[in-house]
Amino acid sequence: SPDIPWPPFDIYGAFVTAFEWFMNILLTGLINVVSFFFMIGLETFLFYENPRSVDVLNEYWISSLVLYLFIIFVMVFGYYGMMMLLADDKDADIQRVGERLIASGILLAISREVFGLFVAFTNTLALGVLPERYSFWIAVELLESIAAAITVSVTATIVIIFGSASVLVSGMIFYVVLAMRMVIIYVVYAIMPVLLGLWVVDVGPGKYGKFLADFMFKIAAVMMVMGIVIAAILGVGATFGDPDAR
Repeated sequence: SPDIPWPPFDIYGAFVTAFEWFMNILLTGLINVVSFFFMIGLETFLFYENPRSVDVLNEYWISSLVLYLFIIFVMVFGYYGMMMLLADDKDADIQRVGERLIASGILLAISREVFGLFVAFTNTLALGVLPERYSFWIAVELLESIAAAITVSVTATIVIIFGSASVLVSGMIFYVVLAMRMVIIYVVYAIMPVLLGLWVVDVGPGKYGKFLADFMFKIAAVMMVMGIVIAAILGVGATFGDPDAR
């Protein structure tokens, strides 16, 4: 009688098939996690919630009104004490300070609405510039192509694992930058009354407070516009990397 091979199936072949099946599931899940991380991160930090709608920030803004009044009191009455020392300075004009005080009050009254409107405007523009597939397209797509291979070799597995980790770390650094941008915008919104109080007097020691106020206003505006620039960069990357986005 013919010899019956034992075992009656290819153990090595079955093991390789099972390994490939398991690794495909594992690596596909890993890539999906990386893609999900990018998507959630951009939605959270690039298109941050409008500070005008954040109750905590509005509470801080209202609390800052007390500091605004205190700063105005100190600045204006301290200005009288400096007038004799600054009598020859053309900027040391009580009428000029009064005009800036009135302008500060008007800006304070409309600051929240104007700030929120500018945030909404820049976020809307950034969202319009950003393509629908707004992850790091080239890196993720490359990993997906490797994972979709018929045979998952050890080399491919290592490339996918370390490639995913590299993309994930790069994404985390990118999102830290976006988070810092969001924090700066929120902080400027919350302390807007304080900054407007410092902005009133721009002579003597008061010029340092005005410098700080101007700097914070400018950096907040730059951070808002930066969202449009980042969205445009991601859009260009997607256009070159994804034929469907062209």
